[in-house]
Amino acid sequence: MSPLDVLAGGLFDYAGTFPPASLSLEAALAESAGFPAALRKPHLAAADLVAALPLLEAMTDAAFEAAGFQKGRTLVFCCLGSVLARGGPHVREAERIKRYNAARAAEPRPKRVASYEVRLAPAVQADPAGVEGLLGETLRALGGARVLVCLEPDLSGPDWERSLEAAARALEAASKGKPAPPAGLKVRGSGASAATPARLARVLERVIPSGLPFKATAGLHHPIVEKERYGNALGFLNLAAAVLLLRGLGAGRFPAPRLLECLQTERADAFDFGAGLRWQETGLGEIELVVAKQAAPFSVGSCSLREPDDDLARLFPGA
Repeated sequence: MSPLDVLAGGLFDYAGTFPPASLSLEAALAESAGFPAALRKPHLAAADLVAALPLLEAMTDAAFEAAGFQKGRTLVFCCLGSVLARGGPHVREAERIKRYNAARAAEPRPKRVASYEVRLAPAVQADPAGVEGLLGETLRALGGARVLVCLEPDLSGPDWERSLEAAARALEAASKGKPAPPAGLKVRGSGASAATPARLARVLERVIPSGLPFKATAGLHHPIVEKERYGNALGFLNLAAAVLLLRGLGAGRFPAPRLLECLQTERADAFDFGAGLRWQETGLGEIELVVAKQAAPFSVGSCSLREPDDDLARLFPGA
């Protein structure tokens, strides 16, 4: 695999049922089933589908067979739950996911919910003890079902730093003594609760050195910032490069100003994949890149994989 393939491989969770694609479940499953043949880089997808929890029971073997998924292929998807709040439905939702995974593991097309993703309620998201307690309840309800819990605080308000810190502390506490972190942080790149590039840089500074899983979604269809072409404030390649360089080099060699500059880069020629990952004069060798990629789960939710695939071919035709 080329270094660009290493970086982009398994990067995306396909969210075709969400805006702006807004496909039906049947259409999204058919699109996902066709990715191996339709994409220039057929390995882009980590999760075959991101779905709201009410769709869980519609994800039957018959539905996947009709969509064109082959027998024997393990189907992986992410499940969006309700708001995580005191007295909320998170325990019931987690138990439902656990039962689903146990029941679907032996089907002709085995199925597994890989992540349970929930927004933090405003009443608890600035309270480390409150978030930690709710996260603990969720993890106990999952009961070792190999499901990553992704907490999404609102990072758009005036208290966003307190919300970030509360979530990070709860995630670190849940990971203490575990061979792999059972939960990670999720942020948005567009919409009312989007994190600005400057806030996103601060998020990365806080969670990446801690080895926590990280997911970003919304507004990340395109590799780099191309404001004239797309009007986007973030690019998935900008983000992935920033995450991997911070993992591989550490904050001492990749400090905050450089991290933010990487997130805001608008030139494709600032990136090079000839012998690893290089952004401007900063880089990782091929082995360092692989190690950084494997250090912890990191994914990008996107309602399209064809757009990322087309843009990568346009911007990096030889990589």
